[in-house]
Amino acid sequence: MKKLIVLSSLIVMGCHLDSAPTGPIFPPIINDGISMGAKSMSTVITSTSQTITTGMLTVTLAVTPGAMYSLQLTNIQGDVINNEGFTATTTTITKTINYSAIANGAYDLHLMDTSGVVSKVPVIIQR
Repeated sequence: MKKLIVLSSLIVMGCHLDSAPTGPIFPPIINDGISMGAKSMSTVITSTSQTITTGMLTVTLAVTPGAMYSLQLTNIQGDVINNEGFTATTTTITKTINYSAIANGAYDLHLMDTSGVVSKVPVIIQR
């Protein structure tokens, strides 16, 4: 009886495996209804008000109007301490960022576009 049960379960499993679709596997559908803005042609931090700051930092950026960017302050380990996203409206943008709540230390300020192009400058916060 046991042999009959094992044999019938193998036959049922074999039939089940045979009925699996064997046609072409279609790639996943990617929803491209989400706009990432215009294609970035410029991702450059052109100047900073100072390298050593007590909190306020003004940066001038050369960017592409309509493109999306992120300004990220990272510590030495690469952890993101502060992040500010924005969409460029002109080719040159000046941003003033308040880092007075950030601990003293050496950081990197990264300007990143949606395709992963990065420009960075060092920032030292010292009070």
